[in-house]
Amino acid sequence: MNKSVNTPSEQAAQTRQSSNPPERNTYKLSIYLAEIFAVLVFIMLVGLIANLLVFSQTGL
Repeated sequence: MNKSVNTPSEQAAQTRQSSNPPERNTYKLSIYLAEIFAVLVFIMLVGLIANLLVFSQTGL
């Protein structure tokens, strides 16, 4: 009777383990891509601000 009680919980644990890693991988991948995009946008903004400061001081 203990085996019949343990198997549903073991099956649930196995289904949880089998279903979670792909979701975690896609979640990590989406976070990674979002961070790369945020860094690129930040670099572009810093470059634009630097260009505005340089050209405003030189008067060109």
